[in-house]
Amino acid sequence: MTDSNHRPQPDTLDAATAALRDAPIPPGPSDDLTAVTLAAMNHRLAGATPRGLHHRRRTIMRVIGFSATAAAVLAAVFLLPGRSPADDVKRAVRKSEAAKTIRLLVEQDDGAGTKLTTKIYKADGVRRTDTEPVGLTVILDEKGQKGVMLFAKQKAYRTLDLGADDPAGRGAKGGYDHNSVCAAFKNLPDNHLKAAADEYLDGRKTKAYEVTDVGFDEGGADFKGKADMKLWVDPKTDLPVRSRLILRLADKTVTSVYTYLGFDEDLDPKLFDTKIPDGYKPLPDGAKLEPKKDK
Repeated sequence: MTDSNHRPQPDTLDAATAALRDAPIPPGPSDDLTAVTLAAMNHRLAGATPRGLHHRRRTIMRVIGFSATAAAVLAAVFLLPGRSPADDVKRAVRKSEAAKTIRLLVEQDDGAGTKLTTKIYKADGVRRTDTEPVGLTVILDEKGQKGVMLFAKQKAYRTLDLGADDPAGRGAKGGYDHNSVCAAFKNLPDNHLKAAADEYLDGRKTKAYEVTDVGFDEGGADFKGKADMKLWVDPKTDLPVRSRLILRLADKTVTSVYTYLGFDEDLDPKLFDTKIPDGYKPLPDGAKLEPKKDK
């Protein structure tokens, strides 16, 4: 992938504004044409006062100048290429990736009876996920190369070393993350993305974009298959509102819905504290890292 793939696409409104600002206003008609026109007006308006004639002449010149400028703006809007669905999606993905903090909700259904709901909080170098109904919290501090898994129902914990050969640490780092879905949208060939009908989500009008039956391998070997993806974007902010991934694997179909709850918020630093809560005991060596399920 070259740098040109990451270069922001031109915005039509910005281009039109630049054209309006830079377009020279033509001097108007030739002296001969002006003289003929004014002579005819003088003949027809012989009874007009000099002040009235001067006012009309000034009005005519203003109309001529305005028409030339308006023509330049219209040319900029209609002759310059507009943004494609791929441009809109990549713009939304870039803005979401540039956000200092992200808060979102992931609802996952594997089609075989397992449904999980995960709240995700992300800030600079830190991440927290709370997954229900299994009662698992994972807190990662990538700057400090450490993390912790908290099993609420078992009152147990497992520390994570993100900088060493720790399978649990690698698994935690590769867990739920909006970036995998965003990367999947961003890396699609431009001609695969299509604009869908506008939709209202929670009373807010959104632009929708979708792609069907594409290869997906952003989640590792266990999440490789064919996918249908859809992204809803707020046209006022150019930020994602929701995304959906329907992933057809060899033995099942997994549906994941990402609802973006907030960008660039002031998240409580306590959310990312890796301190072990009182009453928690280390997970015994050899114990499975799967959370204890409800009976």
